[in-house]
Amino acid sequence: MSVLLLVRAMSDLMRARREASEILAIQYRFRKRDESDAAVLGTWIDPRMAQEFPVALTCRDRAGALWTFPVRESAGVPYVWTMLWLDVPDGTGCDAVRHFIVQALIENSTPNGVVSVSGRFAPVFAVNTAAEALQAKMRCLRERFPDGLAPPLFQDPVTGRLLPFQGGEADG
Repeated sequence: MSVLLLVRAMSDLMRARREASEILAIQYRFRKRDESDAAVLGTWIDPRMAQEFPVALTCRDRAGALWTFPVRESAGVPYVWTMLWLDVPDGTGCDAVRHFIVQALIENSTPNGVVSVSGRFAPVFAVNTAAEALQAKMRCLRERFPDGLAPPLFQDPVTGRLLPFQGGEADG
């Protein structure tokens, strides 16, 4: 399972990050030892989707295969932000899922899928991601979605909390 945070506006991002972090921290605190933690893939800034989130995100990969990510659960503050827990096929890597999710968000944002992602998607990575790996992941996202992305956020793998980007070289 993976998590996606939908936020109404950039001005709501700090609040959403703080409040979603509290929910994730509670979830992490009460998880069973054998349960895997749901990784937060990113945040998507979209006033429509934050209010009327989909029951599933779908997209086609480069080979034309259809990928569907059903929403299992949701939580949030109505009309401000919503956190979605998405079912993800077993064995699908986090980076691949992140790419599919961004593609699905683009395709679901407008009927014809034509929308700029500039500043609308902020990927989330583990706080302990090495600088070289972070640069490579951001470079790969920028190559795939050249309109530009917001700076990344980070997730603490112990507490589940979302942390802001602290600068450095994430541009790749």
